[in-house]
Amino acid sequence: MGMSAATSDHACLWCSIHKLLRWDTTKPLMHYNEGEFKKTYDSLKSNYKSKTFSCINKPLFEIELDHIILDELHLMLKITDKLKT
Repeated sequence: MGMSAATSDHACLWCSIHKLLRWDTTKPLMHYNEGEFKKTYDSLKSNYKSKTFSCINKPLFEIELDHIILDELHLMLKITDKLKT
């Protein structure tokens, strides 16, 4: 999808959270998946043009991000993170 590496400042494919705020579990579960933080295919294209939010290449596929399924590793990390709270 044209994103930089997982260690970049805004590596999340679904939201524009900064890497220093990824571990803040005080926010509600959907806080970063709605409103101004939510990423879409169109936002990825515009971020690529302006080289912002760690978008370094044009997205290879024209698919909305809500149609992308998390792989097993990230799904387990999400579940583990939720169990901690």
